[in-house]
Amino acid sequence: MAAYIGFLDSIEDEGDDDSQMEDIVEHPEFDDWYEADDFPHDTPALRQIKDRRKRMGNELFIDKLLIFTGLEVGELYPPNKIDDMRKLWWKILNCDLDSLKKYCIVYYLLKDWNGDKEGFAQRYLIPTGCMRLMDGYWAIDHWDFEAALRQLAYPTVEVDWPSKIVEVLYEHAGPRTAARFVNIAQPALWTPEEVELQMDVDVHCDVVGAFLFQVSEYRGPIIMPMWNEVWLFYLTSPDVELTGFGFSEAARVVW
Repeated sequence: MAAYIGFLDSIEDEGDDDSQMEDIVEHPEFDDWYEADDFPHDTPALRQIKDRRKRMGNELFIDKLLIFTGLEVGELYPPNKIDDMRKLWWKILNCDLDSLKKYCIVYYLLKDWNGDKEGFAQRYLIPTGCMRLMDGYWAIDHWDFEAALRQLAYPTVEVDWPSKIVEVLYEHAGPRTAARFVNIAQPALWTPEEVELQMDVDVHCDVVGAFLFQVSEYRGPIIMPMWNEVWLFYLTSPDVELTGFGFSEAARVVW
């Protein structure tokens, strides 16, 4: 059985699943998987997708996937008419990605277009882990954050852009949802920007834990400006009890 993790990761061959994938010689045809008489994106739906894109840093997760097919953000997604859907389908299936990655993106689009995604996944041997990953990206793009959390924090799923997931959850679902993802998925957040993001999440949920995390893991010039932000939040938040700070515990770590 092959081990499938993130979309961008390689596939570790431990069996004959990959050879089965190579045996699939025909590309899926658009008309076999979508009823072209029913265009899925009316004007309000298109406006909603574009609005969410803008509020997610001008890049949805499907945009990040489509970049690997050679498409620019907003070039063909969301499609404005059936012809755009066909062009998008063709562009994906004729790009340089391997077949599994192409089919994963098509699976996402079939969710978007109310197509037979389960039948497609079965026909083209998309593993459960890859389906979970695409389900999670689709859910977070559509702001179904509880569903996104269930899929993207699943133990066998390794996400490709953890800091963006944390950022989107923090800004649009709230710090506690973002903290749940961080605590369950344990993503690697190492750059100064990612550390600051995790600090922002932690300080809204556990100010002592945020402080201990910083002084134990990231000593240096990055600490003081972040810790100043912790104090500012802590002292100005109406929901924080000063008596619950536990400064002596934190002080033992520093001194």
